[in-house]
Amino acid sequence: MVERDKKIGNEDEYGLLRVAHSPTNHIEGEMLRQKLLAVGIKATLSQTKNGPKIMVFEKDLKIAKATLNS
Repeated sequence: MVERDKKIGNEDEYGLLRVAHSPTNHIEGEMLRQKLLAVGIKATLSQTKNGPKIMVFEKDLKIAKATLNS
């Protein structure tokens, strides 16, 4: 088996996931993702064509944004 190259897409190409935050780099993004995980919100850090994005399910979007802004 050979792993395919990862495809970098637009923000709207990630299915049910929505952008909760746009960190400046992956280090900041991973720290913020860990903050969300600590309060029980599943989050993904993805590289999009517009830079790194923290993605969450729509049902968690408001809580995730509030958590990241606190």
